[in-house]
Amino acid sequence: MPTLRGPAQAVREDLHGEHAGPHANHFVIHGRFKYIWYAHTNEEQLFDLADDPRELNDLSGHAETLEPMRRRIAKHLKGRKDYSYNMRKLRPLANRPPETFWRK
Repeated sequence: MPTLRGPAQAVREDLHGEHAGPHANHFVIHGRFKYIWYAHTNEEQLFDLADDPRELNDLSGHAETLEPMRRRIAKHLKGRKDYSYNMRKLRPLANRPPETFWRK
């Protein structure tokens, strides 16, 4: 409530969220960027929310922008026993549809 009444006392550096189940994913928003990691397939997406608020252009093929967001989500997932975030196994989608929704 203090934030709604006036200037924020503390500002989050990141917003982290997650969704469990067959399409389990985690996301982190930092500044203008949103990074999504699909836990079961190790797929990842990256969006520039300032230039692309409808999340239509996946930037996960751009390593220089992707790497800092990977480090951010790794920090949020550190110590978790229910998910294993391994940067060596990540698969940038780079505008391909997530397999996690259409697995064979």
